[in-house]
Amino acid sequence: MIEKTGARPDATAAVEDVDPGVKMVPVYDHPPLLREALESAVRRVIIVSPWITDSVVDKTFLHRLSHRLTEGVRVHIGYGLGPEERIPEAIKQLEKLAATHSNFQFVRLGDTHAKILIKDDEWLVTTSFNWLSFRGDPKRTFREEWGTRVAIPEQVAAYAKTILQRFEAAVRSEK
Repeated sequence: MIEKTGARPDATAAVEDVDPGVKMVPVYDHPPLLREALESAVRRVIIVSPWITDSVVDKTFLHRLSHRLTEGVRVHIGYGLGPEERIPEAIKQLEKLAATHSNFQFVRLGDTHAKILIKDDEWLVTTSFNWLSFRGDPKRTFREEWGTRVAIPEQVAAYAKTILQRFEAAVRSEK
C-alpha cells in the first residue's frame, strides 16, 4: 500500500542509469549542459526552444555563442510557438549575429513545442526544459522539468539530421 503523506518525491535527485548511453536529466542539470555546449562544442550546436527571453539569452550567453561562431562551430537555433506579441531584445541580438556569421542559422519555426539541445555528435537532450527562456535557478521557486540525455553517436547524428531537415523546411516556407 502506498502511503499518502502529501510530500512530493525529490524530482532533483539523481536517477540510476540503466544504460551508460542514456541518462535522465533533472531540472538543475540542464543549465550546465547548455553552458557546456556553448563552451566546448567543436563542430555543431543545435538548440530548439519555443521561447526566448532576455534573462537567458543575456550578455554571457551571447558572448559564449559569439566565441563558438568565431571558432567556426556551426550553430542552429530554432524557436517560436504561435504568433509573437512582442520581440525580446535577445531575438534582435540573435538576428544580428545571424546576419554577420554564415555558420549561424537562426530560424523562427513558428510551431514548435520541442526543447532540444545537441552538442556535436556527442550527445543530445530532449526535455521539457525551455533552454532559452528558463534559467533553472535553484534559488527560485522549484519547477519540475525532466529530460533524457542520449550519448550514442549514431543516434545523435541521425536525430540531428532530422532536426536540421526541419530547419531547412522552415527556411523554404519563409521564401
